[in-house]
Formats: sequence, structure tokens, C-alpha cells
Amino acid sequence: MKDLIFYHQEIGATTVFEDREYTLIELTGRPGVSIPGVPSIGDVVREGKLKLVGDVGEYKMFNFDCVYFASHGDSIVEIQRNIELWQSREGALVVSGFPKKAARVGVALLSLATFGDPNAIGIFSPITKNNFSDLKKRVASQDGTVILLDVKGVSWGGGTLKHLMMKGRKLEDIPGFDGVLKNAKKIVSMGFNFPYEPGRNISFRMVDWGGGQIYADPQTHETARVLTLVEESLIHPAK
Repeated sequence: MKDLIFYHQEIGATTVFEDREYTLIELTGRPGVSIPGVPSIGDVVREGKLKLVGDVGEYKMFNFDCVYFASHGDSIVEIQRNIELWQSREGALVVSGFPKKAARVGVALLSLATFGDPNAIGIFSPITKNNFSDLKKRVASQDGTVILLDVKGVSWGGGTLKHLMMKGRKLEDIPGFDGVLKNAKKIVSMGFNFPYEPGRNISFRMVDWGGGQIYADPQTHETARVLTLVEESLIHPAK
């Protein structure tokens, strides 16, 4: 499974990126650098290097090779991790993986390398009901289906359910499904499945705070396909 965290950046912003290795020292060495959600870079990541891997579809793929601190029982341990960063070439979307704080540092370094500003790439949150509905339509256009729905505050049987979760194949075929989507006060999460090639399907989930997962072990080009669907729904929703 591949964990995802979505960020946003300015569309068409001028870039200053040089195709070289960027180190964490370039970020920590700048006076006054502050990363939202990361009180102290040195308390999260001890060292890190950012390097361009190459182009994959509409994205540039980077690796943030870092050593970060994590709690293990009563101890703090150091863990080496190679975090993937996917940056849209349109200048709209950036995606990273977990651990969340270490990934946020990697995104700040990518932002510095790309735009000369560590805070030019911000957190993408929240994901709205309209975004989810648009994503559902785009997945359906790929012959895909809904396999998970998690909502809060939905009218049901003359009353209101605080929380409703549904799992299964082709949930959208259940009578009243569209009504649940429309009437829910909040969509927490939706999961989808769509065919990518003969004998190969892709399943993924989006969460309202701006995260998600691609299930199983997606290949690089499959990850790019999911990100394209999500980006279209978050950045360029249908009117």
C-alpha cells in the first residue's frame, strides 16, 4: 500500500530548479525558516537529500532520502526512509508519503528547490463534497466503481445517522446511494476501483483532510494515473 498526502502549489509559478542534489542544510541554513506543523526541523529530521528521479506522465518524481526521529516505546529512534515526492508539471499538485512530519520537511525542501521559497507549497485541505462527487464521476468515466463510503450526519429512515460507513462492490448501484452523498453533512472518505489494463485493477481511497492510500503495491505509472484523476478533481473540478 502507498500512503499519500496532498499539497497545493501555484499554477504556472516561475521555477528556479536546478537538476542537482539538494540537502537539508540548504533548508536549515536559511534564517527564519518556519514550516507549518513542524515546530523544529532538527527535532524531526536529522539529515536529508532531495534528488530528481525523472518524469512520469504529467509528474516529476523526486526522492527525499532522510533520517528521521520516531517514538518507539519510551525511546526515540532514528529511521532511514526514502520518501517519494510527486510534483505536477502544471504546477498544481504535490504528493508525498508518510511519515507525515518528515514528508512535510521534504516538501519544504522541494518547495525551496523549485520556487526558492520553502513555503510556496502548502497543505491541501479540506477536500469538499464537490471534490468527492467530481472524483466519483471521473472514476466512473474510467469504468470504475465506488467501493467505500464513509459519511457523517446523513438523513436515513426518517432520522439522522451520526456516522455511516459502507463497503462493497459497486456501492453506487445501491438504491438511495446518491441521496446519501447529497444529504451527508460531511464525506469523510471515499474508495474507488477502476480497471487500468486487462487483468489489472487499481484501488485507492481519499480522505477529507487531504490524504489517502493506493492499495496493494502500485507500479510507478499506476500511481501517476491515480494522481491525475485526483488532481483533476481537486484543482480542475468539472463545472
